[in-house]
Amino acid sequence: MRQGLRRWQPLLLSWLGFMTWAGSAKAEGETTAPAVVEQRARHGRLAAGTSHAMVVTAGGTVQSWGDASSLFTRPGVSIRRHFPIEVGGLSGITAVSVANNHALALHQDGMVRVWGVNYYGQLGLGGGQPQWTPALLPALTDVTAVSAGESFSVALRQDGSVWTWGLNSMGQLGDGTTLTRATPTPLQGLSQVVAISAGTSHTLALHQDGTVWAWGRNSRGQLGDGTTLDRNMPVQVQGLTGAVAISASPGEHSLALLQDGTVWAWGANESAQSNGSQPATALPVPTQVPGLSDVVDLSAGSRFSVALRQDGTVWGWGLNSVHQLGHPDRRIHTIPVQVAALQDAVAISAGKEEVLALRQDGSLWGWGNNETAKLATGSDVRLTPVLLSGVSDVTSLWDSNWHVLARRQDGTVWSWGDNSQGQLGDATAHGRATPAQVPGFSDAVAVATSNRTSFVLRSDGTVWSWGDGTTGLLGDGTLVSRSTPAPVPGLTGIIALAEMDQSRHVLALRDDGRVWAWGDNSQGQLGDGTSTPSSSPRLTPTLIPGLTDVKALAAGYSHSLALRADGSVWAWGDNSYGQLGIGTVFKLLLPTQVPGLTNVNAIAVSTFYSMALRSDGTVWSWGDVFGNQKTTGTSTHGVPPAQVPNLTGVAAISAGLIHAAALRTDGSVWLWGNNPTGPFGNGTNVDWATPAPVPGLQDVTAVSAGTDLTFALLANGQVLAWGSNRRSRIGDGQASIHALPANVLPPASIQVTP
Repeated sequence: MRQGLRRWQPLLLSWLGFMTWAGSAKAEGETTAPAVVEQRARHGRLAAGTSHAMVVTAGGTVQSWGDASSLFTRPGVSIRRHFPIEVGGLSGITAVSVANNHALALHQDGMVRVWGVNYYGQLGLGGGQPQWTPALLPALTDVTAVSAGESFSVALRQDGSVWTWGLNSMGQLGDGTTLTRATPTPLQGLSQVVAISAGTSHTLALHQDGTVWAWGRNSRGQLGDGTTLDRNMPVQVQGLTGAVAISASPGEHSLALLQDGTVWAWGANESAQSNGSQPATALPVPTQVPGLSDVVDLSAGSRFSVALRQDGTVWGWGLNSVHQLGHPDRRIHTIPVQVAALQDAVAISAGKEEVLALRQDGSLWGWGNNETAKLATGSDVRLTPVLLSGVSDVTSLWDSNWHVLARRQDGTVWSWGDNSQGQLGDATAHGRATPAQVPGFSDAVAVATSNRTSFVLRSDGTVWSWGDGTTGLLGDGTLVSRSTPAPVPGLTGIIALAEMDQSRHVLALRDDGRVWAWGDNSQGQLGDGTSTPSSSPRLTPTLIPGLTDVKALAAGYSHSLALRADGSVWAWGDNSYGQLGIGTVFKLLLPTQVPGLTNVNAIAVSTFYSMALRSDGTVWSWGDVFGNQKTTGTSTHGVPPAQVPNLTGVAAISAGLIHAAALRTDGSVWLWGNNPTGPFGNGTNVDWATPAPVPGLQDVTAVSAGTDLTFALLANGQVLAWGSNRRSRIGDGQASIHALPANVLPPASIQVTP
């Protein structure tokens, strides 16, 4: 046994794709591998799924952070926590494991608690109903380890038996069938198991004799049996003896740590995540990872791997596109490289695109992709307004959930955020955390964004577009994306573009009061009396018949609003949530007047709801507002417009996905709705059911409620922003990707010694 192994294994991490250890109790006659003996009572205190993470505290409670929408609430409602928050109803917990949409918690009494989505019976409760709070799994006792795969679960009992349940389409339950099971079923033909690890669609088990067994999906050789055939029963991984730890990736590769401190890998290798010294894109049998020795801990990420050496340093290899290796060079690394600026690590855990490491002092550190707040650093959220120093004299801006466009007083256009489809307009695909000028514009009069597409209205009445063209939003007759601006053909005399909220279609207002539309028309949102499949969008602008005297437009995800000069509001398109305000939930293919609304000065829409500002300064809303009607106090779809309470003297409105904003005539900003990422700017993430002012904010001339953040334009041309910084949309230079380890929790936060 290597000295120091005792020091570094008091706490082992369990993530989707990371090893899960058995408890300290040993069955009669068992001769467990020495390394496992040291680790069995210290497993699973940290766990994470695709977009969230959990930790078991020293007191046996569980704290969680990240995007946990699929664990704690109904589909379609977002819950994102940027700092650890205690999970209610749990105590005496010794280990947790969490996958993409369900979680398992092991109690000190050997019983298991489960919660989350349950489409495939992955909770083991005998049905398919979701469970939004932890519930006891009565079918299992004397459990020593749990591991959550993608829509399936694995448990190890004290007697060395393995039990599985949930999705089984690839044989990942190992029961000899591909039948989905809603209750735990014992695995036949495999006993004396001391560790388990569930990956995306395959499972690993470590036998007490040091051999490794695998079953499930094998398309990339991740089972290590020399083939690429799926297996619905356990098969032995070829050539491995003396194994002391295992890790099944949330991708398609596997890792094993041998007693001599070497690491062996097999499965997918297109990013060198298994073994960069091997040219093959898949390795069906284990090969030794070169350049690694004295390893005491390991973890497989999606397309990368990390290992902890006895000296407390962490090493990684494979894909590094979002700095998941903790190395400044983003290229694929074929040989292990040391994670910079990290010493005295005692345990590690790799997620899909990020890594957490526990240091000897009990502090927790993270690096890689933080877009869903899994690193819990809070760095991709601003709870109070921050000033954007990179741009000034701004007259208008718009956030798309992917990127931001701003127009300055001099007619120039500036962009920042994600650039995966070239939507920043700089002829590259590289994102930016600070504003930069879009070349070629000096006469812009308005900007707009929708998803990963950008639009500029120029003073000559032409519309220019760039970015994602795959859904027809560019209006140029093609489905081709581009990273530089170009004019929308045949469109002249345009005076305004629709306010857009992740819409799949575009509306443009011409100087004659008529409207042109293009893009998706699957819900009739183009208003020409037809509907076509999403696969066949309208690629060029078409005139909406019968709609005249329009002065403003708003485009939701799949519905549209128009404000006419007489103060009436007209709606068409999708109406599944009553967002058209006509009292029913039936879609409309032609513009129809919204009853009961008169003297309207402005309109705004989001994905499932709509808003109107009347000339008397009151605000009205209808549809499914934030998933629970926080503005109107009712959850009934299809209701007519209702007045937003406690709000008067309003000069402008903006509808975000999870919250809404109003600018009052006194220059104050009022917000209401859901606040998980801090878009209210009040220093908290507490929801507001009724409008309330943003503290300390004054002299505002415009406000924009984005998907999960808010922008305010001040009278002096400066821009303030707060809320989520996913994809660096805040624009203050702080990216949501951590290239180097960042402190997640301070020293002594996690118990290091048993």
